[in-house]
Amino acid sequence: MKLRAIHLAAAATLLFTGCFSFPKFGAAQKIERDRLKRAIEVNPANAHAAFSLGKTNLDAGEFDAAAGYFAKAVATNPKFEEAWLGLGISRLESGNLSGAEDAYRKLLAFSPESAGAYEGLATISLERRDLPKAADMANKALAIDPKSAQGLRVLGETHYIKGEYAQALEVWDRNRTEAGGDAGRDPFQNDLRQYLEKYGAGR
Repeated sequence: MKLRAIHLAAAATLLFTGCFSFPKFGAAQKIERDRLKRAIEVNPANAHAAFSLGKTNLDAGEFDAAAGYFAKAVATNPKFEEAWLGLGISRLESGNLSGAEDAYRKLLAFSPESAGAYEGLATISLERRDLPKAADMANKALAIDPKSAQGLRVLGETHYIKGEYAQALEVWDRNRTEAGGDAGRDPFQNDLRQYLEKYGAGR
């Protein structure tokens, strides 16, 4: 499972809605980007403009550039939660796990109830193959937000890797139920169910 990519999509949807949202990039968005760049050039301490440029680069898959803008935003406004999350996501997607972890932990230092930060730490731990820590971070995210999609995905993945197939399916089914989806439509999970029925758990 491409958990880093899933985390990116889920977090971007969560973070960048309402006043932080932008439509698909086109002519109008180029004008918007130029406006933001002018704002940064005139006032490098414009945290919102830096954040918004980070968001547009994140959407475009330009993760290093996005991280640079998010870093500018938090340098100006150290309490900018969405920018810290954006910085963590961008660094994670570019493969900078230590940098992403640093961003998430700095966010938790002043916002200990950030489910997104724990989701990020869970994803990092899974990337590092540290299953106990991944499960712990996922459970912390779920304690804050019981519907945390990434928390459920990571928790299910830890069960699957350990051969705990029934537990993995239970968690993944819960995730799809919370999202309003149909568990029966997931080919991988259907295949795992058939395997479990035929061969049992732990094999």
